[in-house]
Amino acid sequence: MTLPTAPFQKRIAVVGGGVMGAMTAHHLLERGAHVTLYDPLPYNNSINASSDTGRSFRVHYGDDLVLMDMALESRVLWKKMEADAGAATSNSKSWFHPSGKMLLADAGDPYARECALAMRNHGLLSREFTAAQAAARYGFQVNSAVLDPYGGILSPGRILAHLNTTLTADGLQRRGRVEALASRWVRDASGTKTQFDAVVVTAGAWTQQLLGSDIAVTSTRQQLVYFDAASALGRDISHLPVFSHMESGFYGIPTQADGLVKIANHHPGPAAHPDGDDRRVDLAFIDAARNFLARYHPKLAKAEIRRTHVCFYTGTRDRDFILDRIEHGPARGVIVGTGFSGHGFKFAPLIGRTLAELALNKTTSISIERFRSSRPGLYAPTSVVAV
Repeated sequence: MTLPTAPFQKRIAVVGGGVMGAMTAHHLLERGAHVTLYDPLPYNNSINASSDTGRSFRVHYGDDLVLMDMALESRVLWKKMEADAGAATSNSKSWFHPSGKMLLADAGDPYARECALAMRNHGLLSREFTAAQAAARYGFQVNSAVLDPYGGILSPGRILAHLNTTLTADGLQRRGRVEALASRWVRDASGTKTQFDAVVVTAGAWTQQLLGSDIAVTSTRQQLVYFDAASALGRDISHLPVFSHMESGFYGIPTQADGLVKIANHHPGPAAHPDGDDRRVDLAFIDAARNFLARYHPKLAKAEIRRTHVCFYTGTRDRDFILDRIEHGPARGVIVGTGFSGHGFKFAPLIGRTLAELALNKTTSISIERFRSSRPGLYAPTSVVAV
């Protein structure tokens, strides 16, 4: 009698415990891998780039149909995970608030209109607002506006809390700081060197420290100001969409849980690193944030500021992601996910699945050709300011 043999369980290391690392671990565990996650901080820290009260979700990406399709697929994955977690039917537990995402347009600004046309040409809905309609419905003072009805607000705190619980229940092993790594091993701060079948790095601003300067990313300092939107508007802010203005780079994300609206700027700030940063927001940026609201939503401009924060983008010169197995240099063979530059959170379920597929030597379910670590756009002069 021949006894059935158990399938070989691949041992995978994931370095970096933000949403990308957690999603990668989730997909690896689903596929039967043994996963060790390395991060010196707990999941609910205020240091990594995944932590915040709310993250924007949108489908519009100008005429970039690849990112548009990736956003649509990610939305399906978010909604499925939310439903599987039992969070979709409760406002106090939901992960995704479908508020929509509004593009504000000045006279002569073609971007919002171009996004609307691209969405419609791709078989998607969009809604255009006149100045009077935008003012009456939302209080915006603009020449015109376009609503992406697929957009909304993701709740990082709820998402990461759920992942923390389920990953632990599914057998995830956790370790602390990493001192060195290669394609098949990781050495932690205690000096313990552990062998793996694959190593995935999703370490955000710490990516170059772990993999070297061959990884063409830059960490930039981004300032955030949180206004008391609920008191300023005198009503529930759940009707207010995420909003942004392409030319200035400013955007706003309202969050029902705390009644605040986060105002920040998507254009990359000065090169900086979170290690040792005091996280102080300067008065000039606070004034700029309030001036943005005074121009486009005067009622919100009168709100009190409840808190400020500094986060860090890790971006590439062409503002695209890196999703790849490194082919050259000391980090050859390591799988890396980085360069998410302030707009990657929405893609986390899809990116996690892709990195897991790479780690398991599977064909990726999306094409990663444009996200290669050796593409020419990583080394060309910066041509894209924001996405």
